[in-house]
Amino acid sequence: MLFAGLGVVALGAVAVGVFLVIASYTFLPGFVSERIADRVQEELGLERTPEVTVRSDPPTDILRGRFSDGTVDIGPGEIWGFEVERILVDLDPFDVDVPASVLRREVVYSNPTGGTLEAEVPEREIARIASEEAGIEGISLEDGSLVVEQAPEIIGGVDLPVRVAGDVSLRGESLVYEPETVEVAGVALPQNVRERVLEGVDLAFPVEGVTDGVELQEAEVVGERLVLRGEVEGLS
Repeated sequence: MLFAGLGVVALGAVAVGVFLVIASYTFLPGFVSERIADRVQEELGLERTPEVTVRSDPPTDILRGRFSDGTVDIGPGEIWGFEVERILVDLDPFDVDVPASVLRREVVYSNPTGGTLEAEVPEREIARIASEEAGIEGISLEDGSLVVEQAPEIIGGVDLPVRVAGDVSLRGESLVYEPETVEVAGVALPQNVRERVLEGVDLAFPVEGVTDGVELQEAEVVGERLVLRGEVEGLS
């Protein structure tokens, strides 16, 4: 009887182990993805639920609840006062408690998770904001700079178009344009003309509604897009 009882216990333990293995591969990634998607939607104030993919490398690490990385694809939408073409969150490594998560049918994290956020704002959106916020037209993004094609200046009795190029930087909760070069046909302007031109190029606009769980860190012109980067926390 004793041996029979021990056999039943052993079989039960094996059955539980097999169940946890199957559940880990079958159910856990979906649980985790859904939980993170809900948290990202809540944290960023999104209208729709994003698509989440989580990965374990090697794949067997999922049995221990170890996720090496993941991706949150939010797609296009409106955020922080911009119409963006794409928002991505690359998840940091994180762990979950497998037995507790499977048995309770909810994600139980062993450590907090967060990630790196990147949002792509298209050129047309920057041009729209510049026009509405500062009345500045002729905006384009090129060669890593924000370019303003100014109305012609009278130089030596001749009307010539002026090109102002510079960076966009993040200062607190605002994006600020920092002009660096002022040229006519590729030629730098004299200082007095440069200062007169730059008086009409004062561009800054707020980044609205950034929640406590998001820290924006930088802005960079890449191709024909302004890319905003930062960190997001509180996804567990």
